[in-house]
Amino acid sequence: MVYNPRNLDPIPGATFNSLIRPLDSDWDLIQDEALKVNGLKREELAEAPERRAVWEAFVGFVNRFRKGKHPITAPIAAGANIRNFDLVIIDRLCKEYGPVDKEGRQGLFNPRDRLDVLDFAFSWFENQREPKKYNMDALRAHFGLSTEGAHSALVDVQQSGELITRFLKLHRKLFGRVPGLRGAAATA
Repeated sequence: MVYNPRNLDPIPGATFNSLIRPLDSDWDLIQDEALKVNGLKREELAEAPERRAVWEAFVGFVNRFRKGKHPITAPIAAGANIRNFDLVIIDRLCKEYGPVDKEGRQGLFNPRDRLDVLDFAFSWFENQREPKKYNMDALRAHFGLSTEGAHSALVDVQQSGELITRFLKLHRKLFGRVPGLRGAAATA
C-alpha cells in the first residue's frame, strides 16, 4: 500500500499483493502452523507465481512511486517489524535480482528512512502499563482494530499503514505545540 506523503491518505489502486511459490528447496521449511495462522494452503502456494516474476512486478510497482534518480527520493519502507523481517528479505532479493546500489546494497527503498510501527509504539508507550507488548496482535487490541484476516500479508499491511498514519498525524498535530519546535516548523 502506498500513501500520499502530504495528506497521509492511501493512494487509490496503489496496493501490491501476491503469493509467491516457494523454491523447491524451501517446501520442507514451511510449517503447517504458519500456514494455518496465515490462512494459506500448500496447494495455493504451489499454484502461485514464481519468485522472480513476483519480485520483478513488485520492483516495477515500487518504482512507480519513486520521485527521482537519487536514492533518497525512493519510497520509504514502512510496516510492522520491517527492520527485522521485511527489510531482511528485501535486502536478500535485491542482492539476488536487483536493484542494488554501487556498494551492493538494496536500491529499491530509501536507504535512510524507515517507518516501523514497533518504533512508534515503543516511543509512545515505553513508560505506560498498556499495551504490554508491541506486536500487531497487542496493537490491534489496543487500537480497536479488527482481528478478521489478521496475519494475512494484505491485512497486516493495511493495519500497519493505518497505525503509522495515525502516529504521523499525531506527530504533525503536536509539532507546533511543543515549545522550541515552533520555529523549526517555520523553517522546515
